[in-house]
Formats: sequence, C-alpha cells, structure tokens
Amino acid sequence: MNEPAKHTTVAIIGGGPAGVSAAIQLKRSGIDFLLFEKEKIGGLLKNANFVENYPGFPRGITGKKLIKLMREHLDWIDIDVNFEKVTNLSYSNDKFFIKTEKSRYLSDFCIIASGTKANAIPTLEIKDMFADRVFYEVYSLSEVKDRTISIVGTGDAAFDYALNLSQNNDVIILNRTDRTRCLPLLKQRCSQKSNIAYKEYITVEKISLTGGRLLLNCMFFNEQSEIKADYLLIAVGRSPALDFIDDSVMNRGKALEKSGKLYYAGDVRNELYRQASIAIGNGIKSAMKIHSKLKEKANENKS
Repeated sequence: MNEPAKHTTVAIIGGGPAGVSAAIQLKRSGIDFLLFEKEKIGGLLKNANFVENYPGFPRGITGKKLIKLMREHLDWIDIDVNFEKVTNLSYSNDKFFIKTEKSRYLSDFCIIASGTKANAIPTLEIKDMFADRVFYEVYSLSEVKDRTISIVGTGDAAFDYALNLSQNNDVIILNRTDRTRCLPLLKQRCSQKSNIAYKEYITVEKISLTGGRLLLNCMFFNEQSEIKADYLLIAVGRSPALDFIDDSVMNRGKALEKSGKLYYAGDVRNELYRQASIAIGNGIKSAMKIHSKLKEKANENKS
C-alpha cells in the first residue's frame, strides 16, 4: 500500500454486463482503463436460470453459459480483470482515488457498475448456528441436490430461483400475501412443476435448527404453522451496492455526472429494470460518452 498509486484514464467498478460492455467499448476506442471485480465476471447472471430476452439467442441461454461467453470475449480481445474488491472511491484534485484490498489507483473518469446487493428481512434473526443454511443468492445452492429449499419472495428472482433449484430439489415458495410481482410466465411455469409448492399468506417469523434441518415458524391467517426445510433462500428485493463510495463523491455526484467524469451503469441505477441487455447498453453508452469527452478535450488543446 506504500507504493505510488497506478494511474488509468477510466476506472470501471464492477464486472457484470454493464462493466464488461464498457470495457469492451473502451478497448475498441483505444482508451486506457482498469476493470475491477471483487468476485467473478457476470454479475447477477450467475443467478439467472434462463435468459430469454437477450437478442441472438432465440432459444434462450442460461446465465452460466452467457457468463462463459462474456469471459471468452474478454480473453479474446486481451482485457484483463483486476479481481480486487474496491473498498473506497473518493475524489479530489480532479481525480478519482480507488482503494482496493490490494492496492491504490488514480483515474480521470469512473464508471460505477457495482450492481446490487440482496436485501435481508429486518425482522428475521439469522443466528450463527444456522447461518450457513440461509442464502440470498441462488448460485450458492447450485450444487445442492435432493433437498427441500424454502424461498421467501414473490418477484421474478424468487420464481426464477425456484425453477432453477427444482431441477434437483423440492422447492417451497412462501408469499406473505396473495399478490406476486413476477412475470405471469414464471408463475405459470412454477405451477407446472410438481416439486414446486407455492403458499400464500405465510410469514416467516422465526427460524431454528432441529434435527439437522431448519424449522420455520410461520404465521398463516393469524395461526402458527411450521415448515421444515434444509435451506432457506431469501429473495425480497435488492439495493444498489454503493457502500464503498466516499462522501467526496456522493456529495458532488450530480456535478461529476454533469461534467462527464462520473457514470452509473447497469443495475446500480436501473432500479426494477434489471436486465442484462439494458445494463450492456448502459455500459456501452458510458464508454462512448467518455470517448466523446476525450475527443472534445483533444480538439480544444489543438485549437
């Protein structure tokens, strides 16, 4: 950490579809950049059972296969990924300062494509004795077979997770009301699976561990009920992953965006519109804007 900070023209924080597409476009434009990713390339695609609205794949494609193709694309055009978790992003003296767990960097521009993080259920206590059986991302359960998995949630993610896990397990979707937020198509597909049970008006109030399994103490129409499961998957929404951003960036965020120095791309800004195709467009657009900004500056220096 005592070494001088490495300088780059653009820092891309996040290796999901938005970050990857920004990197590819910057590479095409001949602009120096660094792509940071804390875990693996692909973002939320790692959770996607099946992507059906991505042009070029008429029969759809699994999230896993799409990530593999993205990785191959990066390798083919010689884009390296800095697998480092960004712990702090600050701004001063017209530069962004990026601090990771390994090193420090400086950049003139920054594209924040850090995606989202799963929401917890504030009223539900997750004790250490069974914390390893409670998950928020479905890819963490990808190798599990012949188990019963309960899912709390009613959005696209919950039903897509259920379809994914039902290939090798029994699944129970728990809804605290009778309303769902998922695509009717996903709900219909789940209803056609004999090993996916969908229960309404169920609220999980307490979790315990008994006989090596989770015991979910629930309320069903003001009456106590119990559900046993091997794992619990919580899918109750996501929030922007912005914990690493310093006040020096937050407090002048709009001004930095207006000046063309700072860009938000992908799910970190897209709220409910979390689609790979939208994120990719965001990433490419951000890179193109930076290219235009640099050309404009070069022309000013010539005149």
